[in-house]
Amino acid sequence: MKNLGKRGPVLIVARFGFQKSSATLINFFGRLLSLSSLVFLKAIKDGSEEAMRKIIMEHSPGVYTFYMLEPTFCAMMLDEVQHFENWALEAKVKIMRPNTMNNYGAVLDDIGMEGMLNELMISFINPMATVLLENVGGSTLDSHHGFVVEHSDGSRFGSW
Repeated sequence: MKNLGKRGPVLIVARFGFQKSSATLINFFGRLLSLSSLVFLKAIKDGSEEAMRKIIMEHSPGVYTFYMLEPTFCAMMLDEVQHFENWALEAKVKIMRPNTMNNYGAVLDDIGMEGMLNELMISFINPMATVLLENVGGSTLDSHHGFVVEHSDGSRFGSW
């Protein structure tokens, strides 16, 4: 199997010829905007702590969950990950896994989603972190590690 070495969508596209499965997915950020929760987008636009607190659930100090993406967008992303995994198998390209704890999953930057994740961080996550996590540098986010992993029950989860 070919080893991808350093991660990066440019390497995969240029050296191994991976192409996204659908023209509708070329602009992930545009799809993200159209398939994000309207309540979430309204809170981000408002930008106040009050608006943010209306859309989040704080499980423990500084640990939040919130509804952001519509199921349609999530399904599109998972379809794209599956397309990448199928392509890698056929092309005999070894996929760099997101961590050493599992053999299933993919780093989203490796399949051309780096730009979308950067925009997601800048446009959505940074405003939330600035308001909700100011005491730990929430306004200084400048990188991400977006990935999906598949668990033994077949479910997939993404993370930062």
